[in-house]
Amino acid sequence: MSTRPLIGVPCCSTDINDRPAHWVAEKYLVAISDAAGGMPMPIPALADRLDVADIVSRLDGLMLTGSRSNIAPLRYGGPPDPPDGAIEDAAARLGALART
Repeated sequence: MSTRPLIGVPCCSTDINDRPAHWVAEKYLVAISDAAGGMPMPIPALADRLDVADIVSRLDGLMLTGSRSNIAPLRYGGPPDPPDGAIEDAAARLGALART
């Protein structure tokens, strides 16, 4: 029996009905499952509460979706974050991923 590779997908954080929530678009999970044959694993936006190195050690891969809340524009030469603070930089939150 072969094991499907475990692919992490950082979640976005938002408020739904005034309650904090973590989400990732289904299209990314389906792409990992159906097109890549992997097992999608959403990673909550809780890097300050999770051992990121431990998470990475369990993954076979990582998908960065490029969502507004995943990559701050300044990381790729874009404009500064908007004043409303809508951009949450998962690259900063999960920066340890690149170093493991």
